[in-house]
Amino acid sequence: MNFMQRQCGLNVIRSVTRSNLLSSFETLLKKGLVLAALVTVLSGWAQGPSNPGLSVQVYAGLTITGEVGMAYIIQTAVNLTNGNWATLTNLTLPAKPCLWVDASGPASGQRFYRALAVPTNMAYIPAGTFTMGDTSGDSDAAALPLHTVTVSAFYMDTNSVTKAQWDAVYTWAATNGYGFDGAGAGKAANHPVQTVMWYDCVKWCNARSQKEEAINIFV
Repeated sequence: MNFMQRQCGLNVIRSVTRSNLLSSFETLLKKGLVLAALVTVLSGWAQGPSNPGLSVQVYAGLTITGEVGMAYIIQTAVNLTNGNWATLTNLTLPAKPCLWVDASGPASGQRFYRALAVPTNMAYIPAGTFTMGDTSGDSDAAALPLHTVTVSAFYMDTNSVTKAQWDAVYTWAATNGYGFDGAGAGKAANHPVQTVMWYDCVKWCNARSQKEEAINIFV
């Protein structure tokens, strides 16, 4: 997961000489920014010594080196503290590496970007806020007080975890430092796993993340 910070949006250069224009271009290129609208200036130099006007647009972007043909979600955020990522677009990687440019970004301020591979057989759950607690009035003290909870975006399997999936991670986890209170059960290998403890499910999720070289969510 890669992040890129965008620090500036637009630079306008007018009535400049060839030497300081090249210097400005060189500075921008060293910052890894993408430039547009250079043909006007080059044709002006070819026609005579006049000082042409120039509008230079600076864009932020990402270089993605994933698997060609794989689907990605491009997201952005204004800071990295609240986990509030907004989806900009979906992208099927046409080549490797692939330069994706955000031409619709604001002209000032900062933006962070990330590209997420879309997992197979999973559904994307966007970020949201809800009220947690008991609103029925049955005086359940454990469900009070009411409070607001914000959940960042995540992916969820579209189907329940089968006994075969459970066993595959369970077997790997048992030889990689995990311990479980129960082995789980199921009517068949392709049926949902059942009779598993909540804490065992938490450990199983972490073990699956570690097995697939992802980030552990539960700590």
